[in-house]
Amino acid sequence: MSVKNIDLNKHKIKKYLEKDIRNFFDIVILDEIDSTNSFLKSNMDNFQNNTLLIANKQSKGRGRQNKSFLSKDNNGIYFSFLIKEKTDHFDPSLITIAIALLVSDTLDSIYCIDTKIKWVNDVYLNNKKISGILSEAKYNMELKTYDYFIIGIGINANNEALPDEIKNLASSLFIETSMKKNKNFIIAMIANNFYKYLKQTESNRDFLIKSYKNKMLYLGKEIEVINQSKSYSAKLIGISDKGELEVIDKSGNIKYLNSGEIRIKKLED
Repeated sequence: MSVKNIDLNKHKIKKYLEKDIRNFFDIVILDEIDSTNSFLKSNMDNFQNNTLLIANKQSKGRGRQNKSFLSKDNNGIYFSFLIKEKTDHFDPSLITIAIALLVSDTLDSIYCIDTKIKWVNDVYLNNKKISGILSEAKYNMELKTYDYFIIGIGINANNEALPDEIKNLASSLFIETSMKKNKNFIIAMIANNFYKYLKQTESNRDFLIKSYKNKMLYLGKEIEVINQSKSYSAKLIGISDKGELEVIDKSGNIKYLNSGEIRIKKLED
């Protein structure tokens, strides 16, 4: 399905959605906002139901650890899922793991490619970043439950070029495959399996962890672990059943690392 850049359209997205998913989300499409995650958080009172918010462009796209995500080009895909319901059927600690795998699997299926996941939330193709996921939540201490979850997804889809300062680190699906795809279709395919992958965090946890591990970038390789101002080399061996990064340091000690405090990069060969 190689196509020209087609405008975002709620009715076309719904056409691609499976019947049991069509009424699960309210679909909202906006032209340009700061970021889909930020917009949902700032306007939460206006969103009473589960919502799929899509933007044509973002002026301040955000990633993990307050990094920016290039999203001023309407050839990319920028959207967030807002979940406002009980969480007893999925594990909040594995949401990012599940959605990173969902995006990777979906893009592989659509483009017939083999993407990898850089722990914890970046999707790579040919060693360049093509997608990022940002998960956020509000926890109610009094009720001991979550008020909502927001899962933002950015995909460099039909972008024909990227700025010089990032083109050695990031790419787009079009640059890597020479194929342009219908953005409405890509969004719908991710939405179709969104709930299924979330439920696997509880119902099929072992399979989810194993599938994610098999897609990990740098698996079995020497990496540099960067924790604030400190860094050390280690071998990446997988993830724990809690989604923590699992490495072996130079002394043979196995360490489990949390996504909120560290980042990784491959050591030069």
